[in-house]
Amino acid sequence: MMISFPAIHVKIIRKWSTKTGRDHHSVILLGDAKGVTIEGSLNDALSLPKEIELKEGDWVEILNFDITRVFQLYRTTKHKYTIKFNESTLFRKIEPVNGSNFLCCANFGGINRGLYCPMYCIGMWTMLNSYLHC
Repeated sequence: MMISFPAIHVKIIRKWSTKTGRDHHSVILLGDAKGVTIEGSLNDALSLPKEIELKEGDWVEILNFDITRVFQLYRTTKHKYTIKFNESTLFRKIEPVNGSNFLCCANFGGINRGLYCPMYCIGMWTMLNSYLHC
């Protein structure tokens, strides 16, 4: 499904590169003003305009992208969709909408007892932070 309007305003929470088969992708974890997070990806065969550099912590407006359903067993957000950037996707840096860091820490005791869904990635920092503050 192609989305061209309205644009979304999101913060780049985290960026990394990954390889699926022979394809290399840049993956971007995005968060909006309401705290909703979603993963986006850009095939490395496509490139951003040289005048725009997307950095972690930047807020951007994004136009023209595809949305697809997520079927992976493990994923970085609870969102049932993912964004696929394409050759017509437009990025424009904007002023920050809020100061959220989008962290949602889980309690290590709850993780250890199996109270959290194992489908979602849990960072080492979350486990250490919860353990140190028991």
